[in-house]
Amino acid sequence: MTKKQSIISWDNYGLIAELAYRLKDKRFQFSKTALQKLIFLLQEIYGIKCGYRFDFYIYGPYCSDIEIDLSLVESWGGVRIYYVPTNYGGYHITVGENNESIREKASDFLKDPEIQNSLKKLIEEFGNLTAKELELISTIVYVVREEKNISKEKLLEIVKSLKPRFSDEEILHAINSLIKKKLIVLQI
Repeated sequence: MTKKQSIISWDNYGLIAELAYRLKDKRFQFSKTALQKLIFLLQEIYGIKCGYRFDFYIYGPYCSDIEIDLSLVESWGGVRIYYVPTNYGGYHITVGENNESIREKASDFLKDPEIQNSLKKLIEEFGNLTAKELELISTIVYVVREEKNISKEKLLEIVKSLKPRFSDEEILHAINSLIKKKLIVLQI
């Protein structure tokens, strides 16, 4: 492993610990799915290059490397992951006993003003959303990234084909919200 790869990994481990720390008091369940979508949005909307490569999967953009990194951070005590048998089910990620030390190892990355600003915007914009809401938004952003110069009508058509459980109204509402906030740009 090269020195650069090692630095990037610690940055990513610290990012996972940082997100758990920043989201510890949010009302929604900070799940594995939410972690995937938030890191995807951090990269794609806010331009923070974490080195993760996302492919499209059942619940939207997915990167297996995040699962691996999350497992490592959990094994070091940076986060704790609990199975949630009620409500939405799945898993809940929270702060572990060594969260601060994992974040400290990535302090050069995490304390960078651009990273701080982007994380603040990410949490303000998307931190209270459910995994389902993040799934829809990240799918829209993924399609816009893959289909350059796409119209709103074509975007709706593609997202609807990928996510038939969402209504046209839900998809259009999410598209319009992202456009209004200048988080995506579509062809006129």
